[in-house]
Amino acid sequence: MRAELLALVAERSGMVFAPNRRVEAEAGIARAMKHAGVDDLADYLILVRGDGIALDGLVDELTVGETHFMRDPDQMERVRRAVFPALKRRGAGAPARVWSAGCSTGEEAYSLAILLEEEGLDQGAVVLGTDLSSAALEKARAGCYSDWSMRGVSGPFLRDYFRHSRGCRILVDRIRNKVRFERLNLVGREDYAAAGAFGMDLILCRNVLMYFDHETAGRIAARLFDCLAEDGVLLTAGADLLLGEYAPFEVEVTRVGLVYRRPRGAPAAAVPRSLAQAPPPPKALPPAEPDLGREAFERVMRHANAKGAEKAERIAQAALRRHPLDAQLHYLRATLLLALDRGEEAEHQARRALYLDPSLAVAHFLLGTILRKRGARPGALRAFRNVRDLCAARPADEAIPAGAGERTGALHSAASAEMERLEVTVG
Repeated sequence: MRAELLALVAERSGMVFAPNRRVEAEAGIARAMKHAGVDDLADYLILVRGDGIALDGLVDELTVGETHFMRDPDQMERVRRAVFPALKRRGAGAPARVWSAGCSTGEEAYSLAILLEEEGLDQGAVVLGTDLSSAALEKARAGCYSDWSMRGVSGPFLRDYFRHSRGCRILVDRIRNKVRFERLNLVGREDYAAAGAFGMDLILCRNVLMYFDHETAGRIAARLFDCLAEDGVLLTAGADLLLGEYAPFEVEVTRVGLVYRRPRGAPAAAVPRSLAQAPPPPKALPPAEPDLGREAFERVMRHANAKGAEKAERIAQAALRRHPLDAQLHYLRATLLLALDRGEEAEHQARRALYLDPSLAVAHFLLGTILRKRGARPGALRAFRNVRDLCAARPADEAIPAGAGERTGALHSAASAEMERLEVTVG
């Protein structure tokens, strides 16, 4: 019955819940049933099938994301230093236009409005927040938040932008009035421009596209591209799908993730024909100087074997300054960082490798190992499932890229064993 409920949600919203997100989906269903006053799952299924409002309530419970003000400081600083200066140079005659797509309860959209004010770009600026959840948008428009939404922000930030009343942090009117919130289903047929999403200098669409399959995410990516102004920037999150193949973005790899830019003179994006059929896997960005990168990889391996992880990690770091787009080098440095008990850095490096080459099975396996060690079991299960699926598509006796001679069949077996362990724990 839960599968039938999720099928209705997919039909309504386009969201797909992979098996590794089963716990999250079941928790959302339980909350929706409680709000509807229904205890029996079968009765709830009958209600949702016949009542569009009840179905929207279920969608709301499954889509409202966890967020807070200035949630990703590194990415916000990237916006401040790499996006906003260009807006300053063009002058007051062309006010900034920014959009938080999938804004949930509004913290991200308001964070953008605050950044614009701090950079002197708020005059006439358009700050748009959109979401599928009507309940989330209602909370966003109210501008009233708990201390949980403020974690990580400074005392001066709270004093400058909020007043405290009856246990709530209430956003000051000068910021609240600068943001417009609209309900928008990114998967729906409605025109994004009708919600005001056009000519955007910046779009944040973070931790949204991970809810969709490749076909749906590709269609959304093409439409987001068309909503950007020339030189406009789209930022996503590390968990989201790679979008470079779905629209003619210029893609830049940065320390805080991928930056997608609409080039000057670029025509509107056409949805690829492949999206009408079985969607292809994401393509890796081409590594810079592949032959030299291979030499650097092998040199780091030799030092790791001869002089230990600490020396080899320093050499890997230097090699990456010359070959920043070499996914296998990023993976190798991640393994060395893990050997040095620098788990957080190792996780970041493994994710960077996967940004560059989503097909690098050993990087998925390493990420799964890191996440399992720190207790992030659902994420680890997802990583090991990626390994299994990638290996299943290749001959069992094929050598794995960057796998030090290991064969695909062996890695497939190892990933399957890890999944069995985690599924028992998670289930």
